[in-house]
Amino acid sequence: MVFMFSDTNVRSPIFRSKKSLNHFYIKGHELAKKIGDNEGIYLSKLGIGSIKGNWGLHAESLEIYQKLNEGLQKGRFEASYKRYRILHRNLALSHMNNGNYDSTRYYCQLGKKKALLENDSISYNSFLQVGATADALNEKYIIALDSLKVVTPWMSERSLSINYYYQGYCYEHTGQPKLASKYYKKVDSLYEDNGVVIEEQEPMYRFLLTEARYRGDENKTLEYIDKILFIDSTLATQRKNIHQLARVSYDLPELKAERSAINTQIRRQKRWILAAGIVLPMLILIALIFFIQKRKLAQRLDKLVATKTKPIPQKLDTENKTIALSTNMLDDLIKALETFEMEKGFLNPKLNQADLSKQLGTNSTYLSNLINQQKGVNFATYLKDLRITYAINKIKENPYYLKLTVQGLAEEFGFTHADSFSRAFKAKTKVSPSQFLAHLRNR
Repeated sequence: MVFMFSDTNVRSPIFRSKKSLNHFYIKGHELAKKIGDNEGIYLSKLGIGSIKGNWGLHAESLEIYQKLNEGLQKGRFEASYKRYRILHRNLALSHMNNGNYDSTRYYCQLGKKKALLENDSISYNSFLQVGATADALNEKYIIALDSLKVVTPWMSERSLSINYYYQGYCYEHTGQPKLASKYYKKVDSLYEDNGVVIEEQEPMYRFLLTEARYRGDENKTLEYIDKILFIDSTLATQRKNIHQLARVSYDLPELKAERSAINTQIRRQKRWILAAGIVLPMLILIALIFFIQKRKLAQRLDKLVATKTKPIPQKLDTENKTIALSTNMLDDLIKALETFEMEKGFLNPKLNQADLSKQLGTNSTYLSNLINQQKGVNFATYLKDLRITYAINKIKENPYYLKLTVQGLAEEFGFTHADSFSRAFKAKTKVSPSQFLAHLRNR
């Protein structure tokens, strides 16, 4: 979760004497409505939205920001560059926290355009960082890394911590643990030097804790456990979310117990026994698991190459009870669907259920019921299965496809994005497209 901020340049008379604005947002909103103070209404709503977002109520926060944005556009509230800048950034962050990454990018683009017109480099780079963070969370790690590195020189201490964290996050999720550790340690250094605390520090320290455990570095293990406990305590006072109770009741006592156990072992000077008795079996177990997984993968790949992949078979017990069509009309619809499959109509990336229904001369309900009864799946699964089945067989038959990237293959076989192609491929075969291609290329 990334925290939001609100407009602190408070000009409304009802807020001037307040030292703690957050404490009085709700009362301020009630008073502003009572006296018809639109300025106060806007500022109090912005503050309430920020509080909701910071407490994890992202859907409610987003609804508030959307209404404020509508009010600005319709002239109900005074509009200014600063006001749009803050609101657009809060909208981008709120959409990101709700998982709406396309909307996040939209508001980041708006913010960057306005910042360019105002020659506001700081805000421009702030929006660029929010967009990069959304890309990282949306698994577009390379794009995110490029943007994060561009904006690094512009970041203040807190923003720099977030910047370094998401660079580490991208490296962690692209299989580069050493680089991930490097950037996570930069966040740790900012925390050590300036006491900068961010929400993301806890998973970061858990990564570093796992790394320290693996190395057998007990001093670092203790240090990271202490930091996890402190960061959790600090953030708990800010969030107060009820879902923290599970962590307080179970996870943190476990970490405290581990800290106590390690201290006892250090005092008894038996670290070398612990390393020999625990680390070595763990390494053997990890190696064994890796070997078994690698062998299973090789077996899956060999089987996938050796046998012709088939689409989802027709259910044998189909009675078509829920399709209110005559026998002749139902037979015609089944034949039309078979023709659609033979003519490879499923390779059209823009095809949807409504379009196919029109092509087959029926409606979406009849088509959906037919596919469900014939195949036992919904339309989306049926369409992906046809595409993946065709893709697997064509890749095996034609060396041309071995030259393409996963994105190129996705576009060849009816998918828009490599991610959706990869997910569908792995769901059917239990292997990834990259593993399949590498296996074929090495034959």
